[in-house]
Amino acid sequence: MVILCVSFNACLCTRVYACLCVCVCVCVRVCACTHVRLFKHAAS
Repeated sequence: MVILCVSFNACLCTRVYACLCVCVCVCVRVCACTHVRLFKHAAS
């Protein structure tokens, strides 16, 4: 399942700060959280 996720998320997900991908990083929780936060900031 991990391999599938990595293949699906071929985008660059940086653990250091933000997730620079449009896809939803389900496997990487940190990436997902950061991604959601970025979306919230953009929406505000």
